Amino acid sequence: MAIEDLAATAWSQLQLTRIGAERIQVLKKGSRSTVYRLEGAGPGGVPVIAKRSRRAQALIERVLYEQVLRALPMASLAYYGFVDEPIGELAWLFIGCADGQPYSAAIREHTELGARWLSLLHTAGAAMAIAARLPDRGPGYYREHLASAQRNLRLHLGNPAFTDADVAVLETILKQCEVLACHWGEVERQCEEMPRTLVHGDFAPKNMRVRSEQADPVLEPFDWGSAGWGTPALDLAQAALPLGARNDWGSPDLDYRAAMCDAYPRLDRQDLEFCAALGKAFRCLYCVARESEYLGEPWFEKPLLNMRIYRSGLTQALQVAGWA
Repeated sequence: MAIEDLAATAWSQLQLTRIGAERIQVLKKGSRSTVYRLEGAGPGGVPVIAKRSRRAQALIERVLYEQVLRALPMASLAYYGFVDEPIGELAWLFIGCADGQPYSAAIREHTELGARWLSLLHTAGAAMAIAARLPDRGPGYYREHLASAQRNLRLHLGNPAFTDADVAVLETILKQCEVLACHWGEVERQCEEMPRTLVHGDFAPKNMRVRSEQADPVLEPFDWGSAGWGTPALDLAQAALPLGARNDWGSPDLDYRAAMCDAYPRLDRQDLEFCAALGKAFRCLYCVARESEYLGEPWFEKPLLNMRIYRSGLTQALQVAGWA
């Protein structure tokens, strides 16, 4: 059975409507998740997003949609349900479609909106008794990814298929990991200055839309698979200017004091910049640890290419932190 047919079959198990999808569009095909748009399948004929991912990740999002997001003081996408595949380690999540304008860190209105949204998320999240239901996203979690990144890079550094330039990139990342390891006590102390709370975990333009149908624009983040309970620094990561063709950072406006002071009253602008740098380093460590596992595979080209992006992100983070 084609995966598109599996999406339609899984949707039908929820028995929310008697109408099947008019058309199934592939939005994303990756090694860890596949996302489809089921046109006309939802209540009233609205489109539905079907996400097939590893069960462990899907369960995180299920907890967020069923138990957490509906209790927060901001709107979230419609949640239709969760379907477990009977065989294997995959599951389906069905949510509403975010059809707004793509988020851009180059648009001041968007970054201010991001700051307001994160202020609400982090302030309200800290007051919720949800820590036990969410995975850890504190500095200890990223310390484990730091160790994994170092281990994987050392393992594959001698791959004969790599060019001298490839090896230089990996060696630079290894040195950056060593610098972070040496400063980890400072990392933990700074994270303690920010109250633990609910974090999105991948607050990136690719995971957000801005809906402007009402008088005030509304931010619609999605893809909560990296969410958890931890340091807000993770969501504050800033893009380097000028923005390149690819930008993985949401860059909430750290100068938007009305939002920043509410959520982080103990931190001044310099503190926020330092925390944002830690957030960027955390995300890069996560990505390096995950993708470096594939550097020994025949199809190592893409993860190797991505290592250049993570090297750049770590360089920027270390410079802001004063550790470069």
